[in-house]
Amino acid sequence: MTFKAFVVGVMTLGAGAFAPTFAGCLNQVTGDIGNNFTSAVMCTNTLPSPAYQISYYEDSDVIFSMFSFDKINAGYMCISHGEVEGDNLQCRKTGLSSVPDEFENRGSLVTTFDLSSVSKQPAFTEIFTDDFEFATAKSAAQATRDKCFVGVRDDDVYIVFDSAEIYPLSNCLFAFEEFLADNPKVWLRLN
Repeated sequence: MTFKAFVVGVMTLGAGAFAPTFAGCLNQVTGDIGNNFTSAVMCTNTLPSPAYQISYYEDSDVIFSMFSFDKINAGYMCISHGEVEGDNLQCRKTGLSSVPDEFENRGSLVTTFDLSSVSKQPAFTEIFTDDFEFATAKSAAQATRDKCFVGVRDDDVYIVFDSAEIYPLSNCLFAFEEFLADNPKVWLRLN
């Protein structure tokens, strides 16, 4: 290897180390003419924080899903398996801390709200006074019924969950990842 090739290789690897990465979701659906099909989805957080993973597998006989959220602090982990999503759902909190109120990323501030916290209800309701660029619910009441919400306004990301029932958050985070995949300019701005 020549010195010139070595320098080009180091510069290429170095540039890649500082470039934002896109995690997002991978989807695969297979099937035939009958009722035999499989669907698999695997998602990882695109923004640096908070960390989460969503895995979902379905075929004509069984559904299996795994969801983890904020592994460093709260450490939520959910597993579900059965004939319908949510069958045999088991969630547990493995961390010693609660989910932080805020996560700072390079281009965005992620603010979290736990629906189980009565003291945060007024601040949570207040975020719906302005329009969102992306939102999984149109109102605080709908987000409360859904037990989750993810919204984007300017450089702010809002994540709302119920710590007593964390699993519904996986659906809102999945919708958020789909939004980021369809809107790369937003992803670059927030990252």
